[in-house]
Amino acid sequence: NYNIFNNYSDPTGGTSNYGIFMAGGNGMSANASWTISGNSFYQTATRTYTNAVAGNFISAIGGAFTSNAYNFTGNFIGGTQAGCGGTAMTINGSGAHNFMPIQALFGGVDNNSVSNNTIQNIAVTTASTNTNNAAIAVMPFRAGATYTVSNNTIGSTSAAGSISFSGGAGATLSGFMYGSVFAGATATAINTTGNIIAGISLPSVISNNFNGIFYNTNTNLALSAVSNVSNNTIGAGVGSIIASGTGSINGINFAHSAGATINNNTLTTLNINNSSSSGALLGINVSAGTVANTINGNTLSNFNSNSTNTSETTDAAITAIQNTATAASISNNTISAFIYSASRSSTLTGIYNAVSVATANANLIHSLLASNASAT
Repeated sequence: NYNIFNNYSDPTGGTSNYGIFMAGGNGMSANASWTISGNSFYQTATRTYTNAVAGNFISAIGGAFTSNAYNFTGNFIGGTQAGCGGTAMTINGSGAHNFMPIQALFGGVDNNSVSNNTIQNIAVTTASTNTNNAAIAVMPFRAGATYTVSNNTIGSTSAAGSISFSGGAGATLSGFMYGSVFAGATATAINTTGNIIAGISLPSVISNNFNGIFYNTNTNLALSAVSNVSNNTIGAGVGSIIASGTGSINGINFAHSAGATINNNTLTTLNINNSSSSGALLGINVSAGTVANTINGNTLSNFNSNSTNTSETTDAAITAIQNTATAASISNNTISAFIYSASRSSTLTGIYNAVSVATANANLIHSLLASNASAT
């Protein structure tokens, strides 16, 4: 329950700025449990970086420890006042600085969780082309442990552009990213439930990409059981998700072979707003998994793109659900009010499925509109 503000430096050689930093070499007991709760992290002035600096407001590096339990709960990151208040926390400059407010390299077999945190009221401009920018990054380092990420708010349902991110060419921002930039990330499962991701803007006209929830490939993340990705909200009426450049949007991007239950999520008002873009707008994109995969009971609505993408199969201009992995069920999903607005022969798809599915029924797809007669 502290106000932690103005943690800032711009050293040459690259380093990190931390609000709270926990690691074995910094006096942290090897087998202690830690709860970081009720704190506000903010900057009272614009921060300008000319060097490659990582900005982490909460960071735990406990991969070597065997029984730590980390709980990050009820914290606020953003703004110029406590509680994400005031004007936007502004981070810019010519340096290739990375954006990762919560970095959790958890190593314990005890319950580890990131819950009820709020990250909003932030504007970031960076030259970094890194694909690992994320509001919350969980990098587990203990087989046999299950991790919980629940009831966090990234951005805002009631404020457009609550988080604005402009990166170098090819840079990617994720709301939640699982998997490591280091070798050896491993866990039983990572459950993602009840989170809100909304009010996200990528205003740069170059190729910047966005993932709401991203499970990395097996190369970067070893999971042994099915993860639960359910009851999350991605996008909102006012708090839409907009990419103004030439990149792509994935609401839920699942690329791990351990599989997932992707059920009862709501994805709405996702937009690609650049007629020069060849990017794909994908609601739920499952590219790996097992026969246990389910994509059931999700609601996807009000997607809009004027991308020039002409793919007729995978990664088309707009696809509500794309599955290129084995799945047990794609059922009871509702897909509606999709608009393709570019003057190009492109494809708008409700469900694209490239493999065998045991059950696919009771999906409701309606009100898909292409303003160009040559679109399909």
